[in-house]
Amino acid sequence: PDLGFIQHHEQQVFPLLRTRHLFADVEHFSLYDFMTAQGVDENVFAYSNGPIGQKFLVVYNNTSQVTRGRTHLATDKASPEEEGVALSMPPFWQELGLDRSNDPFCRFRDLQGNQQLVSREQLAHGLELQLDGYEHRVFSDFQTLSDEDGSWQKLYQYLNGRKVSNLERERLKMLYQPLWKAFAALFDQGRLHVLAGGLMAARQTRPVEKIMTELAAECNAFASMIGSSIEGFDGHSTSQIDLKALFADLSVWLAALAVAGAPEKMLVGQWQGTRSQAGLGVTILSWMMLQNLSQALGFPDESRCVEVFRSFGLDFAWQESAAAEDQARTVFLATLLTKTAGMQPHPAVDAHTFTHLCQDRDNRKFLGVNKHEDQTWFLQEGMTALAGAVALQAGVMQLRAGQGKEVDAISAAAAEHLRQRLARAAAVGYRLDKFLDLS
Repeated sequence: PDLGFIQHHEQQVFPLLRTRHLFADVEHFSLYDFMTAQGVDENVFAYSNGPIGQKFLVVYNNTSQVTRGRTHLATDKASPEEEGVALSMPPFWQELGLDRSNDPFCRFRDLQGNQQLVSREQLAHGLELQLDGYEHRVFSDFQTLSDEDGSWQKLYQYLNGRKVSNLERERLKMLYQPLWKAFAALFDQGRLHVLAGGLMAARQTRPVEKIMTELAAECNAFASMIGSSIEGFDGHSTSQIDLKALFADLSVWLAALAVAGAPEKMLVGQWQGTRSQAGLGVTILSWMMLQNLSQALGFPDESRCVEVFRSFGLDFAWQESAAAEDQARTVFLATLLTKTAGMQPHPAVDAHTFTHLCQDRDNRKFLGVNKHEDQTWFLQEGMTALAGAVALQAGVMQLRAGQGKEVDAISAAAAEHLRQRLARAAAVGYRLDKFLDLS
């Protein structure tokens, strides 16, 4: 197959076909002149369609020459009531329904998903574009924006017409840059990888001890920093959590698992990883630090903490800090663990809640769920990581609760469920429907 041709259709044609109902009538259709310095460019076709709130704008240059101009005035439209009568149409920005508010800014996106921010004043004079020969542009999701705090004005000046993949991310990054930098440094996966390996040793080396001390201090400092940024929250009222002591307890637990029999020893394998499967140590440490921050800030659970962090765009900061695909998967899985921590019964030892995780649409990409010949499959690596992560989490949760012998019992039960799940996945050839039927 011609992969380039297929990719072109996936990026350019298929997105339009999915919204073809918006192009299928003439009720909301408007045709615009493309005004250049020399007058109307008759080689450019510009039109909008769709109801208010679902408007599309399509602009196509039907010549090999580069052109520059703006879409502004719509051509007259035949009256549906009176034959031979042409009705004057409103200008571009009114036709798109952008005149219904006094919001000073408007954002929209192109077919490739890039977003652009323009001022109301700009749009009042039309949308300025430069088109290469035979180039087409498709714009949608026109939305006006209020600007009570002046942040959109600052972003508008900063971008100066530049397109970005996510305007909200850029706005939050501009507003909370110090928080973004501190959060990315705290969850640096290179440092956590060293710590995850060091905790496997019976006695920590000086570099590992140094990392433990640094993380404990940085975690408490970040809690105070973000606490002072949360409206109605006193940053000085955060509680201090002894993260270093928790790391030491975790090291003891991992050492005990390393000398335990099967299947508990599987948990150590999940922490360390293999040549074909990335270890989950960094994932668990990241989740533990989120849990630590949640407790320090007084939130009822980690999921609420993550929700507040998202209001500052820290989920974007974390994603940006992931330099490789395996690091991005770590970010996703650590965030997912903030949800599984509150599930009752815990998915590490309960078939129903684990099935819910496997069926959740948000987890399909991580699990590699795909369809082939009317059968649904998943990837071994994704299922191993998910099952391993919740198994390790169950043990760590009991460890943090300080429940003594129950830690061993939970670890054994979680490890046995992990063994059964991985064996079942292999037995059904990684078919999702069969795997869930046997759960």
